[in-house]
Amino acid sequence: MEIPYTVTARPDTGLWNAKIGIWLFLASEVMLFGGLFSSYVFLRIGADYPWPVHELGVLPGFINTFVLILSSVTVVFAWAFLKMRQFGKYKICMGLTLLCALLFLGIKTYEYYGKFTHWAVRLPDGSVLDGHHPKQKIDFHEVTAINVDLRKSEVGFLERAGAVNGSFKLPDGTVVEGYKVALKKLRESADQGNVRLVVEGAPLKFSAERRHVASYLGNELTFRDGTRLEGVLHNDSLVLEVSGFDLRQVKGLQENLDAGDSAMIWKYLGEENRQVFLHHKSEVLTKFEESKNKGLASDDPDRRLPQTYGEVMRKAYKGDHLGSDPHAHHHQVVTVPASEATFFSNYSPHLNTYYAIYFLMSGLHGLHVIGGALVLGHFFFFGRRLYDKNPEHLANRVEVGGLFWHFVDLVWIFLFPVFYLL
Repeated sequence: MEIPYTVTARPDTGLWNAKIGIWLFLASEVMLFGGLFSSYVFLRIGADYPWPVHELGVLPGFINTFVLILSSVTVVFAWAFLKMRQFGKYKICMGLTLLCALLFLGIKTYEYYGKFTHWAVRLPDGSVLDGHHPKQKIDFHEVTAINVDLRKSEVGFLERAGAVNGSFKLPDGTVVEGYKVALKKLRESADQGNVRLVVEGAPLKFSAERRHVASYLGNELTFRDGTRLEGVLHNDSLVLEVSGFDLRQVKGLQENLDAGDSAMIWKYLGEENRQVFLHHKSEVLTKFEESKNKGLASDDPDRRLPQTYGEVMRKAYKGDHLGSDPHAHHHQVVTVPASEATFFSNYSPHLNTYYAIYFLMSGLHGLHVIGGALVLGHFFFFGRRLYDKNPEHLANRVEVGGLFWHFVDLVWIFLFPVFYLL
C-alpha cells in the first residue's frame, strides 16, 4: 500500500503530508524554546544576586555559530542537487552538513568539559575563588574498624581509597587476611545485615574521593554504599589552582564598594595579589567616573557593580599572577580548609541558576542537533535506494529534514547572544 501525498500536493492545503507535519512540529518547538527563553529573561530580571555575565568563551560560541550557518547552506545545496538529479553532488553537500554537525558537537563537548573541570569555592564573607581543583580527596587515617552493610557494600570504594589487604577480625572472632575474603565469608553466613570488622594490627589509612563520600565527621567517614570507617579525620582541605575570583557577593558590597579590599580571599592569595587588584580596581573606577561625568554611565550601584568588580574579576591578574587562561600552569595553588568553604562546586547546573538554565537549554539544543544529524545521516547513507525508486520522494524528505535543521540553527542564533554576549 502506497501512502498518498508523499510527493504530490494535497488538494485541500496545496502541500504534501510531510511538509504539513514538520510545520506543525516546529510550531510546538517554538513554544518549547520560547518558554525557556522567557524563563531565562524573568530569572535574570528577578535575580537577587549579581547575574553572571561573560562567563562563557565567545570564540567557541562564535565558531559554532559559523559552523551551523555553513551547515544550513550545505543542506540547502544538498536538496537543490537532488531536485536537479545530481546525486553525487548531493552526497558531497550532505556529507559536509554532517561534518559540521560533528564539529559543533565536538566544540560543545570541549566547552562542557571545561566547565565540569572548573571549580568555585565560596567563603563565609561571600567572596569566591575559582579555578581547577587537583585534589578532591578526604584523608582519613587511624582506621580501626569498618562497618559494612552486606546488602549493598561495594569493594570498589575502599580499594580506590586505600589498601584493604590487612587483617580483619570477623564478628565470630575469626581473623582473615584481606577485605574481599572477609566479605566473602560474611556473605556465606546467614547474617546479611550490618557487620563490624575490626582491623587487626596497624590501623589503616584511606584517601577517599569526595564524590564517593556520603558524609564524614572527626571520627567516622561514610561512603555512598553505606560502608562506614571508624578512625580520625586527617585532612579535608580543598586544594585549588586559582585562576580568578569573584567579589560581587561580598557582604556589605552594595553599601560600600571598598568592602572587597579586605575580603577573605586575600588571606590565601597574598598581599602582592591584593595590591594588583587594588591598582586595577583604581583604574576601572577612574574610567567609570570619567564616563559618568560625560553622562555615559549611571551612578546606580546596582548597575555600577558589574562594571567594576565584574571587570576586575577577569582582568586583575596578568603575567605570573592569576592569569586569565584557565589552562595555564602558573596559577597559584591555595589550600582552603573545608570548614571555611560555605559552598563548593564545579561549574555544573547546581552551581547557580544561570548555569542550570544554560546547561538545560544548550543541552536540549544539542539533543536536537544529534536528532537532526541522525535523520540527515540516514538520508546520506541509505538514500540511494529511495533515489533510484523515486528521487522526488527523497528530495521531499531531505527538504523536511532541512527545515528542522534550519530551526536548530535558528535556536542557536538566539542562544549565542543570550548566553555568550549579553
